[in-house]
Amino acid sequence: MNTETTLLIPFQQYYFFTSDCGSFPSVDSSSIASILGKVLLILAASHPTILNDLSFFEKESLRANRKNCVPMVLRRETISALRNVTKCDASQVSLLARALLKEYMAFNGEKRQKILEKI
Repeated sequence: MNTETTLLIPFQQYYFFTSDCGSFPSVDSSSIASILGKVLLILAASHPTILNDLSFFEKESLRANRKNCVPMVLRRETISALRNVTKCDASQVSLLARALLKEYMAFNGEKRQKILEKI
């Protein structure tokens, strides 16, 4: 897997996110990846230290087996921007995305909708 362009997202987070994006017209897998990248950048900008704020056990709970994940191919620039904002290395980008998505999933529907409207 190319960590410069690809994130591994657990099925549960993927399905939750795609159901949230269902209101967009003509959403396909490539546009879901584009929307995901934009949402992750918005979330990372609002909480750039998310990985440092997590305990060891919280990070462990976010780890996922490759077989139980959906590979999301984002643009190289998106992943570079995520890494620059959060100061994480390439090996932590998928973990970062899972942490940000977990935070996104904890928001109420109104707050998630406001984030999607920023796109």
